[in-house]
Amino acid sequence: MKLLSRLWLPLLVFLLFAAARQYGEGPLAGLDRLGIGQAAVAIRVLVDIGLWLSAGFVAARLFNAVVWDSLFPRAFGRTIPKLVKDLTAVGFLAVAVTAIIAWVFGQSVTGIWATSGVVGIVLGVALRNVILDVFMGLAVNIDQPYRIGDWILVHGRTPRPADSVLGKVTEINWRTTRLTTDDGAMVVLPNSRLGVTTVSNLTSPEPRYRSSVDVTVEAGVPAERVLRVLESAVLARAGERGLLDEPAPFVRIDGLSELGVTFRVRYWTDPDQISFSAARHRVLGSVLRHLRQAGISLAVPQQDVFEAPMAPRNLDTRSTAGRARLLASVPLFGELTEDELTTLAAGLARVELPAGQTLIEQGAAGDSMYLLGEGLLHVFVDGGDGELKVGATEPGSFVGEMSLLTGAPRAATLRAASTSLLWEVTHDALDQLLERRPELAEVMSRAVAGYQLATDAARDRQDQEQETASRAAQILEKMRSWFRNRKG
Repeated sequence: MKLLSRLWLPLLVFLLFAAARQYGEGPLAGLDRLGIGQAAVAIRVLVDIGLWLSAGFVAARLFNAVVWDSLFPRAFGRTIPKLVKDLTAVGFLAVAVTAIIAWVFGQSVTGIWATSGVVGIVLGVALRNVILDVFMGLAVNIDQPYRIGDWILVHGRTPRPADSVLGKVTEINWRTTRLTTDDGAMVVLPNSRLGVTTVSNLTSPEPRYRSSVDVTVEAGVPAERVLRVLESAVLARAGERGLLDEPAPFVRIDGLSELGVTFRVRYWTDPDQISFSAARHRVLGSVLRHLRQAGISLAVPQQDVFEAPMAPRNLDTRSTAGRARLLASVPLFGELTEDELTTLAAGLARVELPAGQTLIEQGAAGDSMYLLGEGLLHVFVDGGDGELKVGATEPGSFVGEMSLLTGAPRAATLRAASTSLLWEVTHDALDQLLERRPELAEVMSRAVAGYQLATDAARDRQDQEQETASRAAQILEKMRSWFRNRKG
């Protein structure tokens, strides 16, 4: 039925011309008797021309329907491009025109083909670029190295990114291929260029693309530390819109240079959900944030001459001063003096947590808090049927503060998503500071209350100050009771 629906109209036209050719001699003879024989001759010629052209059209339609649309997909598992079907139709019509010249007009076809060959050579030389575009377009349609909707990278003559073109294929026609670039511009490329250059299909065979960014850090920073920080940075963005968490992103040491050690951060994106530049922006932003929090600077030329004292460029947490700088970045300890920060830093306990290991369990007792210096922690709560992931903790955040300040049980389970470095603030270390300056309890209670409210996006901002004061009073009372009972 489908074949008949495509053939009935051209077949009907062919049958009408065939019937006119078969049964039209009687009426045409009448025209001869009326003395208008030239009109009869013209009608005969028109009928013969229509008969040959309709026959060629029927043959082309039948060949496309049977061969290209039925047999070819069954044999090769893919459809034939429209360009090939158009060229097939042109071939059948060329045969029909040749038959018209030979049988209707009685002309020698050999002379015409010889003349047309000379004309074809002249036109071929004049239109060689156009012809090359058409044939390369035909090759692209048959081979199908890329299809409409694919993201492709057309490499330039040099390795520079400015010489390359990255875009989504929106149209493939006889002469050109049209791309829509990452910034929304349309690029029209001749098919002849695509036939002689390297083209990378970024969304085949899988509809995802692996991107990478390079980060160079001074060689004096331990490589395992940088790997930990960069891995947590890219993992923190995995799972967001367009940034895939499967396959999992990873970090590798890519090379050495006069600047330092180069690390390559690899991640996968879905180009239909996020542009390449937007994905790169998110990953680089996370990388810079995690490096800054860890106190690690990007490498700079070693030949720099500094005429003034320069602050330490890399945070050395092995020293008390370095740990004091780390504590100073935490809002909870923002009101501590330099001496107090140094005292508290001296009592910090270093905790290195392998990926997958649990730091604290929900409901467990505890009297310390943890400051995440490097890495990434996932936060889980009891969902009834099992653990439910509710968030992530990134460097610079502190966890377990309510257990330290009030003795409350752990409110959630924290597990390392990547190898993480934490610093434990113990009850005894904080107790020394509160004995020296009791008013710190009130300051810290307000800091904790403000931090808790800042993480609650649904809370009405107009009531935040009142809620902060209320929570601070509750936390202060629990702190005084907790520390009073510990002494007793």
